[in-house]
Amino acid sequence: MTDLWEQDLTAAFSVLLGRPVNSFDPEAKYALYYINSAVDDQWGPGDDSDRPTLLQICLALDWSLDLARSVFEFDFTGESALSRAFGARPDSNLVAEACRTVTGEELATVLTQHNLGLADIVSGIEDGTFTVGVSFRVVTDGTLRDALLTAIRGKQGPDRLRPGPDEATMTLAPGLFEGEREHSPEVAAERDRLLAPVGDPRLRAHIWSPYLDRPWDRPGISSGGPDLPDTTRVAAWDLSYFGEIRLAVTAEGAFSGQ
Repeated sequence: MTDLWEQDLTAAFSVLLGRPVNSFDPEAKYALYYINSAVDDQWGPGDDSDRPTLLQICLALDWSLDLARSVFEFDFTGESALSRAFGARPDSNLVAEACRTVTGEELATVLTQHNLGLADIVSGIEDGTFTVGVSFRVVTDGTLRDALLTAIRGKQGPDRLRPGPDEATMTLAPGLFEGEREHSPEVAAERDRLLAPVGDPRLRAHIWSPYLDRPWDRPGISSGGPDLPDTTRVAAWDLSYFGEIRLAVTAEGAFSGQ
């Protein structure tokens, strides 16, 4: 990678975060989470794999998922083997009694201890006895740079940014960007102002869409992403035209949000 590309990445990361990337604590441990609420109920095997459908849907082919440190949020609405295993009370109005938030490692322990498996989760969802949302932790090296580079799917360099023009055409929801807002002078001016520090036109276009072009998003403070225990949200983005997908970068340790 050229020095110019690295400079552009640093500028792009600062735009995505809403403040200079070098103002973040280098000693903190950073993580990237991927949430696709459109497939939370698709725990059955996909058409071409024994893996659940929700594990086949990812924004980058080079991503790996850390299931042990992913976060699973169960909302129990009826009695089931899993609710009993967790000691949850579906009839309670108290979130602490009717819901459970666990890591993948904790979930695996409960399933093993109670002789339960994936089929019990699938049947519980299908029967309506509980719902589950998953914040998948994407494997990164713990640095903020790697979390952000992974999030923008930029590890293969400027020529391999995803989605490319052809892929974007296939994945965009019909009519989503055909309104006046997308073409208004005000939006164009705001886009150009935000992206002025980024020299590479490919990278400018890439981080504008889908990360920064939503009317409810602002750099570093999007409402997207999970609320995870013992972490500080650094940034989050709603990637709506992919289908209810969110990305969030969080920090653990000595992170300071100032």
